[in-house]
Amino acid sequence: SYENVIQTTSIMEVITNNKHSLKLCFEGYLYTKKAKSKNTIQWECSQRSALSCKGAISTNHDMDVKLSFKEHNHKSNQQSVAISKMRTQIRSDARCKKVKTNQILAEAMLQSSDTVRAQAGNLETL
Repeated sequence: SYENVIQTTSIMEVITNNKHSLKLCFEGYLYTKKAKSKNTIQWECSQRSALSCKGAISTNHDMDVKLSFKEHNHKSNQQSVAISKMRTQIRSDARCKKVKTNQILAEAMLQSSDTVRAQAGNLETL
């Protein structure tokens, strides 16, 4: 039911990871899709294994309404989310654009903040 809807002004964004599964970006956290029911999608923190984080969120199918939320055991990381988005964009551009890979990587790095560039590592790790 929607009586428990938590209003939010943050934007939820869905990206695909390198295994082509969905990831939800929300308030500086990354979530992987855990389950889908008739009315909701359950997401769990992408750091569940690495940090034993129980952070989770439940959304409607349009992924624009947060229905429930469980706290994380770590701080949010906007740079990590930005790096994941950059990697997704690089993969998409590599599939769709008819330009050299080095040009796609250079454009992605130029469009990123200094902090994201520093944390993204070198071009081989992207």
